[in-house]
Amino acid sequence: MERNPALPVAQTFLICRSIVQDKRTGEFVLIGPGLEFISPRFPTTAEVNVFVQVSSCHGSYRPELRLQNLDGQVVWSQALDPPFNAPDPLKIHTLTFHMRLPIPQPCKYDVVLLANGEEVGRRDFLARVQPAPIG
Repeated sequence: MERNPALPVAQTFLICRSIVQDKRTGEFVLIGPGLEFISPRFPTTAEVNVFVQVSSCHGSYRPELRLQNLDGQVVWSQALDPPFNAPDPLKIHTLTFHMRLPIPQPCKYDVVLLANGEEVGRRDFLARVQPAPIG
């Protein structure tokens, strides 16, 4: 019987507009971190980037991101390839993803991070209608 590796611990799980990696230092710069998406109309698609740092890893993991509404229904899901191998539980692993999230209507959602099908992180994500200009 094959054992699943222990779940990683999500130390950082942020949604942002853009992520840039400094070529010289390897450090990441997060642009427009936030938990709100504004659009003049729905349904729409939100282009977002996800920045994740995990620790306590013990093997190979297949990450997946889900968008869930407040009823817990999965609105969108994407398994991310390739799986990442993390044999050193003391090392912090950084993962970045560029996503196009379909947003069916304005409301509060959860962006859920899974590893091998089990939840390891969750973030609020508010989608709202852009107010009409005054004047």
